[in-house]
Amino acid sequence: VALQVAGGATIDKNAYVGGNFVVYDAGNTRAAFTVTNATGDAATHNDLTVGGNLIVNGTTTTVNSTVTTVDDPIITLGGDTAPGSNDGKDKGLEFRYYDGSAKLGFYGFDRGTSKFVFLTDTTNTSEVITGTAGDLVAGSLNLTGAGTALDVDNNANIDGTLTVDGAIISNV
Repeated sequence: VALQVAGGATIDKNAYVGGNFVVYDAGNTRAAFTVTNATGDAATHNDLTVGGNLIVNGTTTTVNSTVTTVDDPIITLGGDTAPGSNDGKDKGLEFRYYDGSAKLGFYGFDRGTSKFVFLTDTTNTSEVITGTAGDLVAGSLNLTGAGTALDVDNNANIDGTLTVDGAIISNV
C-alpha cells in the first residue's frame, strides 16, 4: 500500500516507516533527505538549518567545508564539564601541512611540561603530542632553532636582570 499526497499533509500521531524514509526535492529529481532503515544513518543533500542547539554524541565529528565560521569568541577544548582528574592528554589544535611529505603540526598546552608549545613534524600517541619545536615570529621577536636562538629585529628593552652564559658580540 502506498500513501500518496498531492497537497500538504499533517500527521498528529507517530508515523512508523518500515523501510528507508526519503524526502525528494521539489522537482522530485533528487533525494533531499534520506534516513536508511538498516543503519539509522541520515543524509541531507541540501542546506540544513538547526533552530535550536545541535548536540552530537559520537566519537568523531568531521566537517568537510572550505570555510568554517564560528561566532563564539572562545572555543573550549577538552570536554563540556570541568575535569575531575588529570587525563594526561595535551590540549590544543593539530593541523596538517605539506613539506616534501604530509606532516602534522600542533600548538597548544603540553600536559607533561605544563607549557604552551608550538610543534612541527609531530606524532599523536593517544592525544599526547611529540615533535620538533617550531620557529615562532611575533612582531620583531624571532625565536628559532628549538629555542636556542633569539633574534630581536628592533631595540630590546630589558627591565630586569640579563644573565648571559656565553659571549656577547657587538656588531656596532
